[in-house]
Amino acid sequence: MSEAKTTQSVQSGEARSSAIMAAGTLVSRVLGFAKTWMLAAALGLGSTVTDTFINANNLPNLIFLLVAGGVFNAVLVPQIIKASKAPDRGADYLSRLLTLAVLLLLALTALVTLAAPLVIELTTQGYSEQQKALAVTFAFWCLPQIFFYGLYALLTQVLNAHGAFGPAMWAPILNNLVAIAGLGMFIWLLGANATNPHTLDNWGPTQTFLVAGFSTIGVVAQTAILMIPVLRLKLGLRPRFGWRGVGLGQAAKLSVWTLLTAAVGQLAFLYVMKVATIPGAERLRLANAGETTAASTLPGNAILEVASQLYLLPHSIIALSLATVLFNRMTRASQDGNKDELRDALSHGLRTMAVATVFGALALFALAGPLGMF
Repeated sequence: MSEAKTTQSVQSGEARSSAIMAAGTLVSRVLGFAKTWMLAAALGLGSTVTDTFINANNLPNLIFLLVAGGVFNAVLVPQIIKASKAPDRGADYLSRLLTLAVLLLLALTALVTLAAPLVIELTTQGYSEQQKALAVTFAFWCLPQIFFYGLYALLTQVLNAHGAFGPAMWAPILNNLVAIAGLGMFIWLLGANATNPHTLDNWGPTQTFLVAGFSTIGVVAQTAILMIPVLRLKLGLRPRFGWRGVGLGQAAKLSVWTLLTAAVGQLAFLYVMKVATIPGAERLRLANAGETTAASTLPGNAILEVASQLYLLPHSIIALSLATVLFNRMTRASQDGNKDELRDALSHGLRTMAVATVFGALALFALAGPLGMF
């Protein structure tokens, strides 16, 4: 009876944590759609400037996931949970891990940002010189987000390993609010696209700051606010060097296949993004040639962005929230050698997510037209 009560209590706690995460993700997604609506009002959903910005603004997250996302999101949690069983609750391990991660992220961010022209060249096709110049400007503003996405992912895993699941799912709300504020200021100061069209010809530094600058400030705020719950863990984290013999090598070995798997997925999506720049570039060419009717029918990165937001809803709200909580339970069961608990957690997660996401997929398939029009 006692074991049954314990299991029921654990499952109840997991359900509560998943619900909190799902609620935060849902609010964040709603605000994400509001941000897209604001961007459409400010720049026009099918405009060349919008497509150029969205392409540049998506690059930091994709590059981070390509290079290190799989390691941060899958490999480190078991290592952090294992370290948390030490007398210092993993403070020494986490301090060294955070120090190393910050240095690597700074180096990666600096390298990619300096290579912004090359990055734009590799991820776009058919851009005019004027559009390419704006894309590079946007990239210089947006690529520093790589560092903050990486730090956000690492702080999220520290919190998850210590059972604090909510903050990381609610933090993106602040990100969206900051970006919405920037777009609101853009419309207030410079006018909406419907009354004052914003094109490559009249684009300037103020417009860039209110759109791309506030987008990056939002990512910084999203990461900074996670420091509050991390500090509340009272782990005494501080910069610490010397990484030999603390177990980071094991994490590096485990990360190889994770990196390869993530790289395949992200490279595929980067290629899709590159293909999506072709109709946008063609739209600009047709518009310059006076064929405005034909140009208005061509989609671009903005349309792909809206579609991506829609089809990721079931995964982000249901699957991700549940999987994040169960991953901790499976990790502890694996480290304790409890195969029955590991099997039960995996079975529960797969069954629950399968039912929820299948119904979500069917709903999106049936409502794709109305949702897309909305």
